[in-house]
Amino acid sequence: MAHLLPLVAGLLMLAGTHASDVADRSMHQGFLSQSSLDDYNKFVTPRFNHMKQKDFNTAKVVDKEEERAVQKVLANGNSMPIGMSAIGASLLMLAAMLGVRMRRGLQQATAIASSGGHESGMSIALAPAAAGNILEQKMQESTVRGQVGWSQQSSNNSRAFAPMRASAPTVCQAVKNSAFVFVKPHAITPKTIELVKGKLEGAGLTILKEGDITSEDIDSKKLVDQHYYAIASKATITPPAELAVPDDKFKEFFGESWSDVLSQGRALTAIDAGKELGLNGSEMDQAWGAAKDAGKIIKLGGGFYAGQLPKGDSSIYTFNAFYMSMRDRFTQPGGSIHYFAVEWDASTLAWGDFRGKLLGPTDPAAAPADSIRGLIYSDWKNLGLSGEPNTGDNGVHASASPFEGLAEKMNWLQVKPSEDAFGAAIIADGLDETTLSQWILDPVVKYSADSKGSLFDALEDSDVDACAAKLKELKALA
Repeated sequence: MAHLLPLVAGLLMLAGTHASDVADRSMHQGFLSQSSLDDYNKFVTPRFNHMKQKDFNTAKVVDKEEERAVQKVLANGNSMPIGMSAIGASLLMLAAMLGVRMRRGLQQATAIASSGGHESGMSIALAPAAAGNILEQKMQESTVRGQVGWSQQSSNNSRAFAPMRASAPTVCQAVKNSAFVFVKPHAITPKTIELVKGKLEGAGLTILKEGDITSEDIDSKKLVDQHYYAIASKATITPPAELAVPDDKFKEFFGESWSDVLSQGRALTAIDAGKELGLNGSEMDQAWGAAKDAGKIIKLGGGFYAGQLPKGDSSIYTFNAFYMSMRDRFTQPGGSIHYFAVEWDASTLAWGDFRGKLLGPTDPAAAPADSIRGLIYSDWKNLGLSGEPNTGDNGVHASASPFEGLAEKMNWLQVKPSEDAFGAAIIADGLDETTLSQWILDPVVKYSADSKGSLFDALEDSDVDACAAKLKELKALA
């Protein structure tokens, strides 16, 4: 018995060391550890392949350890007499201690694998197929986030996957809002130009280009006609029967149907209406102003107005009759406009605020006091203007949307759309140049399957991303 006790103690120490090694390896090399998923595959897969080949049964492991221990004891027994009862007792103690230590080791490894810092939270029994599914799911999530422009992930995900940049950015993600602004001929004075420039730069806008265009060039190149094409064409070019007049809106406002007016020959272009009434350009403008004061003018679309003018005991209808005198103001010899091509970040100034707050509404008398039009209106004498600004002569013009800005730069500055940031972006997104050349004239387009209207109206006050998206939507309806 004296020789038996050291033997039993040695066997117990060996079993304890083996069980501790099992636990340590499970804790430090467990699957989904913080090292990486590659380490997980290297560790788990071979062991589970091994588990498929060998029956992972705790009782059988203990039996094998017990068998080896018995062989050692019997080997020693050849040189010394040992009682069989003592050997049996020792083996029972060995089996009990080994089972307890191995169970504790496996429980600790499982607890570590399911603790914080591991993405799946699954136990060892769920590997490796479930881990592969989770990896695939994470990769799909990363791909989706890349497609929609996400560049950041959660802190947990960042441990397993590096942050991804957008693989397919939105068409105008890096494009800024860009507009064409000009001081109108009636307000061309050094002080007015200085005021407008100061307000633009003070609001954080970058002036890309600045200059003057003479009235002679405006007239010979028909720049003002192209600029106001929607207005000019309806006033002087397009026959009333070809205009897109909504019958229900016309009847609701004027009390008679558009079809009846056409059939009676009472709808005329502004030029023909002037001849019919015996009025020149400035007199037609006065007659139009009187109709506005009487509530006889309605806006039918972007730059598209219909007005009822008295003629004896009856009346006639005309369109955009104010245009003829407007054109004269741009083409009088010796005049000019002063322009600014500007850009700014949409996140710092929305297009609606650019027009509504920085520029001010069309009627300068109703403009915010600190807006450009509001300041020109209140200080017109000191600025050197010859008369008080009004709705037509309101000091300054600015584009109503990024697309309108592109159209105006193409007209006034002969900019090629492919050389403009926004133009290049929408062309790359599928707007062909043939359609683009038609759309810069503000045509009537489909808004939906059963409605239509001005293209410029559909884009008004939209920032670059929304404008590009709307153009794509309208192109799909065309």
